[in-house]
Amino acid sequence: MINPLEAIYTGADLEDATLGVLQFRSPGGTIKAAYLYVGDNVSDDAVFNISIENVALWTLGDRLTVLDGESETSKTGLNIVTVRGDVIQLDLEEVPETGITAPVTLILEIEDGVELPEGGGLTTEQVQDVVGAMMVSGTNTLWIYDDALGTLKVDSSSLSDEDIQDKVAAMLSAGTNVTVTYNDPAGTLSISSATRTDEEIQDVVAALLAQGSNVTLTYNDAGNSLTIAASGGAGSDDTKADKTANINAQTGTTYTLVAADNNKIVTLENAAAITLTVPAGLGAGFNCLIVQLGAGQVTIAASGTTIHNRQSHTKLAGQYASATIAAYSSNNFIMQGDTTV
Repeated sequence: MINPLEAIYTGADLEDATLGVLQFRSPGGTIKAAYLYVGDNVSDDAVFNISIENVALWTLGDRLTVLDGESETSKTGLNIVTVRGDVIQLDLEEVPETGITAPVTLILEIEDGVELPEGGGLTTEQVQDVVGAMMVSGTNTLWIYDDALGTLKVDSSSLSDEDIQDKVAAMLSAGTNVTVTYNDPAGTLSISSATRTDEEIQDVVAALLAQGSNVTLTYNDAGNSLTIAASGGAGSDDTKADKTANINAQTGTTYTLVAADNNKIVTLENAAAITLTVPAGLGAGFNCLIVQLGAGQVTIAASGTTIHNRQSHTKLAGQYASATIAAYSSNNFIMQGDTTV
């Protein structure tokens, strides 16, 4: 119900902006409209400000303004909730040139509110009811308001062991070669890693190995064996036998190299001088080591070939001297070692 005249207050004359026009306590309720009368017409605008408990209710554009030449103003469509005992104050914010000498009257249209005790403020019961209504229980939290006892209990409920076990089991997931087993009645969770059999491991290893040139892999699944064999092809230079240099021992005073001397050690032993001939046709890549074992000095001679030596030497330096002869291209050789002119 609206009581238009429930709050009518008239203040004393006001001559400057430092004096408060009206100050009174609210009877409680919701302010729906405000009507302001200043008695005589004003010259120039007069701006009033209404506040509750020193907190302004209207912005600058919504304050109550009595225009030049008028004696009243109003503001409707308000919805300002007050409780009994709130201080309502009316101030003159802008003073017209001639001031205001007539009594100022403020009429507030108030909708009935809750009747509160004298002096303002909520009762303990009302405060409890408001707080109890504001509290909302959340996950694992319970609010218990006992109106008769005036108590508010906050209870944090914990999960049972069964709830925790179910949540943990739901979070875990099995991966490759891993098994997760949850026994709900027993409350146990088993995590096991599956192992592979010897047969599976052997198959995996055999599949990983790949044979290369001159290498043969033989996997005997029934016998659980894996044989790796190295074989040399025809004319192969990579066999074990080829890795051991053979010796061609010469005891005469002349010797001409042949293709079979490739990768060999050719020993020359005689008391008299010895001539070693390097012929054409040995092919690029041919190489051998020549060794003078006797007193007869060894001379290296070319036949249809060219033999290079950094110092232009053509002989071995003496007994037990050695040198390498290598063809870097067809019929072109390098001689390097313990040599002399």
